[in-house]
Amino acid sequence: MKLGWRNTEKTYGKVTIAFHWTIVLLILVQFLLAVISEDLSPAYRGPMMTLHKSLGIFTLLIASLRILWWLFDTKVLRLSTTPVWQARLARLVHLLLRIIVIIIPLSGWYFVSAYRGAIDVFGLFAIPPITQINPDFGRAMKGLHILSFWIFAGLLSLHIGAALFHHFIVKDNTLKRMLVITIPHQLPRRKKATNSLKVIDFPKKFKK
Repeated sequence: MKLGWRNTEKTYGKVTIAFHWTIVLLILVQFLLAVISEDLSPAYRGPMMTLHKSLGIFTLLIASLRILWWLFDTKVLRLSTTPVWQARLARLVHLLLRIIVIIIPLSGWYFVSAYRGAIDVFGLFAIPPITQINPDFGRAMKGLHILSFWIFAGLLSLHIGAALFHHFIVKDNTLKRMLVITIPHQLPRRKKATNSLKVIDFPKKFKK
């Protein structure tokens, strides 16, 4: 079954898949930039954190568009191999992930605004602050920024674990539906053997 741009009831569309993997990649790259820059000199740390903030603003934009697309796109139904309780838990985790990927960059924006003001985005333009300079509020937003990432990491681990469980243990299409590949509806069924013999119609020249 070839994938379209929009979801169907059986599988995710290309747009949803692109949003999904783009957001995960953006957040993981920002995490690496923040961790690596901790041990660098200010000359190197500054540019890396500028990139971190720029990617954060971009993540906020992509995550917001992802939610808008999800609201109006077709909802994918659960597979027959997924129990109802697992489907409900998955929907809850997905909802929390959508919320947390908004909180992470938004709290970062508040954090930077409360400490320094505007954010330089890729050296192209500046995003104005969304709050006044307030170090106490900035510290609170920094704490929320860090906490929300670790909540995201926990939810992501649960999400990945469930996907791998369905792929390797249950052996259904749960993981495949979020990949840009062709997904078969089902394996072809083998024909049942019968005891009846087929009558072979020989050509006339072989008949007496």
